[in-house]
Amino acid sequence: LRPPAAVVEWLRVRDEAVRQPATVWADPAAVAAHIKAIDDEYIYRPAGSYQERQVADYVATQLRVYGYEVWEQPFTRVADDGQAVSENIVALARPAGQGAPGGVRDGVPTVLLGAPLSPESSLTATGFDDGSGLAAMLECARAVAEMQLEFNVVFAAFGGSAHGRAGSKAFCDGIASGPVAPGGLAMAIILDAVDGDTPISLIPW
Repeated sequence: LRPPAAVVEWLRVRDEAVRQPATVWADPAAVAAHIKAIDDEYIYRPAGSYQERQVADYVATQLRVYGYEVWEQPFTRVADDGQAVSENIVALARPAGQGAPGGVRDGVPTVLLGAPLSPESSLTATGFDDGSGLAAMLECARAVAEMQLEFNVVFAAFGGSAHGRAGSKAFCDGIASGPVAPGGLAMAIILDAVDGDTPISLIPW
């Protein structure tokens, strides 16, 4: 894959500057608390259900606590098995020094970190899949909130996963993506299920 020219230029400028890399550690207790809140009562949360709504509210609340602008984006989308009625939760962290809230900053890359809001089916509904992906995304959001960014970071929880990944497709269609233009993303990392003993695979899509 060839990265967009804007990303190549941004990386070149960064390489010419003096960088101060920093290691940020996850808080295991915080991750465990997220999984408990998500999966103790709402382990199976079909699209449009009360359970999915409760988890969506939890994710949105946590992102606001961390200081993000948050958009709750309901959508209705035709799916292979009928019609998906659900929502995406979209949050934005903009570069340091950005002015008024309301959108991404132009001229710098935008990176998306996402996770399914609901499992793909009742057969895969466990704390590992997909609660661990949501918990990992929220912990990444907590860590990023403390950083001085030079690019836009978008966090997204996608609803309707059991309906052909309806939330992801609604985001890509621009009907449930908040202030983000999906075609302008430099990179998207989706945390489906996360296990500390399993290597992370980056799969071009």
